[in-house]
Amino acid sequence: MQDRQAIRYISHAEHETLALGETLASYLVPPMTVALFGPLGSGKTVFVRGIARGLGIARVRSPSFLLMLKYEGREHALYHLDLYRLEQWEELVHLGVLEVFEYGLVAVEWADRILDLLPPDRIEVHLAFQNQGRKISLLGTGPRSGQIVQALVDRINPRLQSRNP
Repeated sequence: MQDRQAIRYISHAEHETLALGETLASYLVPPMTVALFGPLGSGKTVFVRGIARGLGIARVRSPSFLLMLKYEGREHALYHLDLYRLEQWEELVHLGVLEVFEYGLVAVEWADRILDLLPPDRIEVHLAFQNQGRKISLLGTGPRSGQIVQALVDRINPRLQSRNP
């Protein structure tokens, strides 16, 4: 199996985006980073809420003004970063935020703002508007993340289209 694995999914409603995030959560074990990309309103926070729900976390709010929130799940904590208001990546270094990539389960909204600081083996979630729904592409960029994405390919319903880039 190649390290890089990718899937594309069309979400027609918020509950489908939540369900995809929840399904992904069942495969996540720290350390792992889920990096989310997409325009404002594309569903990044909804996807993170799905991951949280899959980890047994009931309430998620966007940490836009705090940069990072930590939620305690059944088995693992989830570190949720929202970098929309990030002015300089040095802010993350001074706060010690980047260290959570080494040991934690991390979801990063607006990950493009710190692309060079992200772990090389991560799951990238690209969200885009498509008609009345969302196109969601997941990419595993290394061995562990590639295995997780391949597991999703094997599990998700027939609407899923898979490919190996």
